[in-house]
Amino acid sequence: MLNLERILQNNRMMRAMTGLNRKAFEELVPSFSEAYRQSQIKPEVKRKRAPGGGRKATLGTTQDKLFYILLYCKCYCTFDLMSVLFGFDRSCAWDWVHGLLP
Repeated sequence: MLNLERILQNNRMMRAMTGLNRKAFEELVPSFSEAYRQSQIKPEVKRKRAPGGGRKATLGTTQDKLFYILLYCKCYCTFDLMSVLFGFDRSCAWDWVHGLLP
């Protein structure tokens, strides 16, 4: 799995992997977080459980999610490669991409 903290500390590596420097990345996190939160709210569906139930996500933080989707959009890696880099199954890589892009 990638060491996101190490990548965030190196501006050259951040630009190579996402196209953004650390400052631009950090400025994008709050708006991405809000957009992601809004995309997860589905008022027409009545839930049986409270949000947050079930297994914990591999991409736990907003920074992880943003980095993942920026890397995918910049490099268009295969789902097999993304699954190896982030330590989950190929089908999970597909789910993350299609869940984060909208």
